Amino acid sequence: MAARVSHPVISGELVAAIGIGAPTQRLMPADVNRLAPVIEAVEDAARGLGYRPGSRLVPRRPEN
Repeated sequence: MAARVSHPVISGELVAAIGIGAPTQRLMPADVNRLAPVIEAVEDAARGLGYRPGSRLVPRRPEN
């Protein structure tokens, strides 16, 4: 089995997602706290791109 922690990078629209995955033998629930700096870095990157908490996502329109 595998475990995964992921977080979106948002700037008015979904720009990317950062994820960390590993077998459950190596990524236990107690390890999630160790990954908090990664999630914080993703949130900082999103803020740097202009995202503000509470902002709504703007759907991207398909290009013809």
